This record gives sequence, structure tokens and C-alpha cells, in this order.
Amino acid sequence: MMASSDVDNRAEGPTRPQRSYERIGGREGTSFCQTLIHLLKGNIGTGLLGLPLAVKNAGLVLGPISLLVMGVIAVHCMRVLVKCSHHLSEKVDRPSLSYGEAMQYGMENVSWLRRHSQWGK
Repeated sequence: MMASSDVDNRAEGPTRPQRSYERIGGREGTSFCQTLIHLLKGNIGTGLLGLPLAVKNAGLVLGPISLLVMGVIAVHCMRVLVKCSHHLSEKVDRPSLSYGEAMQYGMENVSWLRRHSQWGK
């Protein structure tokens, strides 16, 4: 239910009532820090909240084992990505590459992906 303070009662025509939290007109959007917090809440927060239920549904033995296996796979994939980034940065003679640049240069080395390498970036 909406409180009376949530509705902006300015008469601007026959439109629906505007809530004060909607950003319309010259108001600023979210800052970099606020956007970063939203991303962290959306990605990490829900995963941490859902993890106990996932382990409970998987079982007392299989839950922790599968969690450990997924963690090892994630660390391995990160390690492979960093090794590829280092290899590609040496190949293109640059000190470092961003994730998008590493994907782009990696796709350029595969014949059937070469023409779509911009998609990686």
C-alpha cells in the first residue's frame, strides 16, 4: 500500500500519479559506488542466502562435497583465464589486458571465431 508521501501530486496532465522514488527529469542517477553495491548485493548476496538451502536439498554428504568440487572448478577456470591473459599480453606486447581484450585476442587465434572477435570484447 502506498503512503501519501510516496505520491507526487503535481498536476502535469492526465497521467498516473508519480511516485517520489521514480527518477524523472533532471534528477541524477545512481553513483558508481551505489551501482557497485547493487551489483554485489544482486550477485553475491543471493548466492550466500541460497547456499544453505542448496546444501540442505543436496544432502549432508553430497552438498559439501559438490560445493568443494564447484569451488575447485571455479578457481581452476580463473587460473586458466589469468594464464591465457598473461600469454596473450606477451604475444601482443602489452603489460596487461582487460577481460574483454583477452577474450578478443583469444578469439582471434581461432579460425572460425576470428571474424567475430569483436563480440568477445
